[in-house]
Amino acid sequence: MERHLTDDKQSEFTTLWSNAYPVVAAYTASLVSDHHQTEEVLSRIAITVVRKFEQYDPSRSFKAWAIGIARYEILKFRRERARDRHLFAQDLLETIGDRCVVLSEESAFSGATLKECVGKVQGRSAAALTMCYGENLRSAEIGRRLRMSSGAVRTMLHRARDVVRRCLEQKKKEAVRP
Repeated sequence: MERHLTDDKQSEFTTLWSNAYPVVAAYTASLVSDHHQTEEVLSRIAITVVRKFEQYDPSRSFKAWAIGIARYEILKFRRERARDRHLFAQDLLETIGDRCVVLSEESAFSGATLKECVGKVQGRSAAALTMCYGENLRSAEIGRRLRMSSGAVRTMLHRARDVVRRCLEQKKKEAVRP
């Protein structure tokens, strides 16, 4: 039997979800590289969040609660597509999720912060990131376009991700300082 939210609960949900959505979307996009798959997972997350809203404890952070639901939905999505070798390991997924919650709660983590950190990657590395995440290309195709071996592309992408990760960690430290 499907339950419906009262008007007051609908209004409360709409306000909370509107504030949490950018963080949930950034978290999801960081773990699901294909834009269309990200949209699919975000839809699943939204449905689950609204279905479970009556279980939400208002004394706790809604963003953290929604990220928790997102984590499980992404894990479920990942299990469905387990053959794709480009997906992150589960422990890394949990670490990123924890960091997103901390960043969102303590420093108003936004797409602008991520964009700033990605902007620190320059040259062919930036082009490779765009091809990997913007165009969803594999390292072999990126290598062909950049006239590099796929192994060199993977190494370059690893280093570029490391630059972004270090930048985000620095932003987190800056946000936590009194």
